[in-house]
Amino acid sequence: MSNVGSRVTVRDVAQRARVSKATAARVLGGYGPASDSVREAVLTAAKELGYRTNFLARSMATGQSRTIGVILGDIENPFFGRAARGITDVASAAGVDVIIANTDEQLSTERSLVDVLVGKQVDGLILSPTSSTDTKHVDEIAYIPTVFMDRRPTGTSAFDSVVTDNVAGGELLGAELRRNGHRDIVFITSAMVHSWKPGDPIQISSVTDRVAGLERSLQRQVDLHPNAINADAVKKILDEVLTSSTTPTAIVASDSVIALHAFNDLRSRGIAIGRDVSLCSFDNAVWTSVTDPGVTVIDQPMYEIGRRAAELLFARVAGDEDPPRHEVLPVSLVQRGSIATL
Repeated sequence: MSNVGSRVTVRDVAQRARVSKATAARVLGGYGPASDSVREAVLTAAKELGYRTNFLARSMATGQSRTIGVILGDIENPFFGRAARGITDVASAAGVDVIIANTDEQLSTERSLVDVLVGKQVDGLILSPTSSTDTKHVDEIAYIPTVFMDRRPTGTSAFDSVVTDNVAGGELLGAELRRNGHRDIVFITSAMVHSWKPGDPIQISSVTDRVAGLERSLQRQVDLHPNAINADAVKKILDEVLTSSTTPTAIVASDSVIALHAFNDLRSRGIAIGRDVSLCSFDNAVWTSVTDPGVTVIDQPMYEIGRRAAELLFARVAGDEDPPRHEVLPVSLVQRGSIATL
């Protein structure tokens, strides 16, 4: 018998089905594992009580906005574009709108965007944080379901996170470079560090993990260069490193946008990639497979990371109260022709 005139909650369904609230939330939201018998018990209880299992209908009944916010570092980066597609596909299937915002890797912009989206009463947030240490503005809205995507704060987080195995990616590239005789490596990233000097920390966890993996495989430090926010910035970095007393034999780009800028700049200088200098990158963007030579990359499950972030978020919105989940998705090395053998 349905509860006409009253709002049926996940807790009501859980009590009727004699399962935990978290289990009921997973079944009703369609996320996470559950046995056939448990699933049947929860769905039967929901039907008997008149619980609306459709996310859109549930949102209308509870006064939720049916909207989530997604804050990304750079939407022009193919990594974030594919991740955003994973998010929007899950959201579309659930009848939920998505507001996508871009920080340009600026912490002040990120703080402002969080305030704006909270003001719009979004039901949850997916965030690629600009800083792994300065997330107080997110901690202050702990009442809003939030998932960190691609990057995670240092220490223990009260929020779910989905990242790729950046340390393993760095180790794979480092091992490939070392196997081919490379020792002097430059790492270029768009991470913004004001008044940068060598030895200063990088606050983006994905970057620090990649560098850590590289250095572990190479068994030596890499020459780190941040602030590569556009083609001109990449050119300035290459001007510096290619005229230094210790010219690098290999350049590692932290993402495919930087790699493309570096590829074009090296070509314009008449430098043969894969012979005069080696170039490799994180992110298996389409262009990296059609150039001559093709660029050796770390392939990351870009779509999957967005899909999982959305699934975790919607489970929280549906009432899942399990401890925070921190998922690490595997990566792989794609060997092409851009790394020379010395």
